Amino acid sequence: DTLERSSIGNNEFDDQIQEYLVNKFQVEGQYMGSIVQESYMLALKNYAGYWNMSRVLFKEYPMISKYSFLWFGVNTLIVIGFAIVAQIIIDSLAAFALSRLFSKKKAKLLLLFILAATMIPFVAYMIPMYVMFQRWNLADTYWGMLVPHLTASGFYIYLYKGFIDKLPGELFEAARVDGASEIRIYFSILMRLTQSVSAVIAITTM
Repeated sequence: DTLERSSIGNNEFDDQIQEYLVNKFQVEGQYMGSIVQESYMLALKNYAGYWNMSRVLFKEYPMISKYSFLWFGVNTLIVIGFAIVAQIIIDSLAAFALSRLFSKKKAKLLLLFILAATMIPFVAYMIPMYVMFQRWNLADTYWGMLVPHLTASGFYIYLYKGFIDKLPGELFEAARVDGASEIRIYFSILMRLTQSVSAVIAITTM
């Protein structure tokens, strides 16, 4: 009684609904019509439901209950930022040592060992690493996501070393003559000259 009679039976879905009721459920009687209409706003309502789904599934976590998927984005930014900084610093330090601090013979042996380690697929140590993190109570924590990125990448070390080997040695010798320490040389000279390599590593790490 609350519906307007003029709106019943005057839409594009009447034939489909009538055929469905008769063929599927063998409904008998006179089909008067419906007020079913096409609405693009339903898609937005679905996304709104997905947005609030995390608040229901993870209601025991106050930050997720408050910010929903935004907090997942914050977690992603934290892990990505940490991974980029860690990989650039660790791999460039290793490459600097191999290229400028060790002898060529020793550096070659160490580089072969590092590259050989990269041939081990991740699936081979994925489960043991997870079990180890569980025993250390690092599962489901930030440290459990951040610690794996503290391991050096053989490919990135090789990339840095190939670039550093082509830099003129006089730059480093002049800095040592002026009294600069190896750490000062690393930050003031090496990191500035290898910005292009660092950008590539940052992008691939992300």
